[in-house]
Amino acid sequence: MLNNEKIILMTKLALYEQGKGKKSIPVGKYYKSDYVGMHLLSSFVYINVAYIIIFAIWVVQNSESLLKKLTTGKIFGIVFYVVAIYVAVVILYLIASYIYFAYKYKKIRRSLKGYHSNLRQLQKIQDIEIEKMLSDTENNIQLENEM
Repeated sequence: MLNNEKIILMTKLALYEQGKGKKSIPVGKYYKSDYVGMHLLSSFVYINVAYIIIFAIWVVQNSESLLKKLTTGKIFGIVFYVVAIYVAVVILYLIASYIYFAYKYKKIRRSLKGYHSNLRQLQKIQDIEIEKMLSDTENNIQLENEM
């Protein structure tokens, strides 16, 4: 006999697993600190690569004025300026990344709560069906023994 409630739950679960769940379910296996830390590390690598590329472009564009400043001994001012901008950019980017990924993790965990709730509900329905089948089997065995 078909259980319509069970079919509806299974359909909801399958749709979630094929849609949002493809990315959300693996995230649910991480602690918040691990998930955010992993993304902060990758963000740190990306911001360093981006800064190096932008710095190289800036050096190429301003090579003439940089060479003049090198000959006059103003290299420490340039290095301080480049390092100060680097530190500021990295700190700001990592703060923004932390806020973004912490929010994203919280949002994913919220959607997973509904998914897990549906899984528990499906498990309860299946447990009831199994108990019913076991009791029916026991009743049939008792009837056969009485005959």
